[in-house]
Amino acid sequence: MTIASETSRVNLVGDGVNDTFTFTFEIYVKTDLLVYVDNVLQDVDVEYTVADDSIENPDGGDIVFGAEYIPALAAVVSIILNLPYTQLIDYVEASKFPAETHERGLDRLIKIAQQLKERVTRQPVLLESSQYSDLTLPDPVANEYLAWKDDLSGLKNVVLASEGDLTVTDFIKTLLDDADVGAAQTTLGVNINKISIPPAAFVPSADTYDWTLTIGYLKNRTVTTIQHFYAPVILPHGVTVTKLTLFGYRDDALSEFMAVLERTDRETNSNSLATVIADWTDGLNSKYDNSISNATIDNANYNYTLTLAINPNDDVGDVYFTGALIEF
Repeated sequence: MTIASETSRVNLVGDGVNDTFTFTFEIYVKTDLLVYVDNVLQDVDVEYTVADDSIENPDGGDIVFGAEYIPALAAVVSIILNLPYTQLIDYVEASKFPAETHERGLDRLIKIAQQLKERVTRQPVLLESSQYSDLTLPDPVANEYLAWKDDLSGLKNVVLASEGDLTVTDFIKTLLDDADVGAAQTTLGVNINKISIPPAAFVPSADTYDWTLTIGYLKNRTVTTIQHFYAPVILPHGVTVTKLTLFGYRDDALSEFMAVLERTDRETNSNSLATVIADWTDGLNSKYDNSISNATIDNANYNYTLTLAINPNDDVGDVYFTGALIEF
């Protein structure tokens, strides 16, 4: 027969019900097929069988999946020609020319060529107009990458961490050797190692409405006894806190005003990282603490909170909070 079609593969889609799938090329034995379902190779006479009338049928045939192996809805079923690369025709000297046998052998060779073409077309190849050929490919090496050789004669294995295998500017070289985020920020000239905690971030420990919050300050409204306020603190994991600064107003030496940066584990056990106590009496001012305990931020195991304590003593206008700054 003649081979008028170049088809050597069909891709079909399952619906979860249909068990029969059709291929459109000739095979000679049932093992001349590779069958995949969602890229998983199936075994003939286990997951599927080949219909008897599909053998040596120029129009192709059917495979039938067992009831427990029917492809699911939207599963991709790939049926691929897989002839062995053998030649079993033996011509006997001085015998009649076996035209049918000879044609069968030619047909098989064409099918093998089509089979190879289908596989080659799924591989990366250079453009037909490319001037390059006979390019070499090295043996694989674990954790290395492929890069073109300087003379473009092929590919080579490279380790991207190797300075000699990278072409970078002098500026990028200064960045590559930075050991941590802080060093990289310095190289880049970026100052993002401070976080401001505004008054609006705080909530009272007991919502008695005896407190006043505006954009600019937080203070007791009517009571002159101590009140506590809390704000969550979110810092980058792994950074080191270097300083806590408290900003506010205080004009009475008997009033109390302090801020505490605390961490709490998942069992609600807490400890203090830094404590700042206002000790000025000249109105608006600030104070800081740069002797930080447990300074490395560990978001995997702790929550962080800034606690305020405000005690006006005898006049609610004697003390109020205007902000805090955490540096890291």
